[in-house]
Amino acid sequence: MAPNASSPEKIHAICQYKVKLLTTSEIQKEITAGLTNVLFHFHVGPSQDAGSGKCFEMLFDAEGNLYYYNFRKITNDNPDGFNLNDFNNIR
Repeated sequence: MAPNASSPEKIHAICQYKVKLLTTSEIQKEITAGLTNVLFHFHVGPSQDAGSGKCFEMLFDAEGNLYYYNFRKITNDNPDGFNLNDFNNIR
């Protein structure tokens, strides 16, 4: 998650969806639980020491259906990770 979307409180300031930030093992449990009303965030970006590049943000359901996709260049004003602008795009 980007710094401006790094907590449920920051996210809920602009988005009223139910949001949970999970560890990798918690995500695995949620996927195998067979829930049908859950989306999972998948992020691809440069290594933390790269300092620049592009990042790709996707939301999938547990069956692998893609619900959201975006990519952008990472800058000082637009850091790596799923951010509040991404949440605005899915409202």
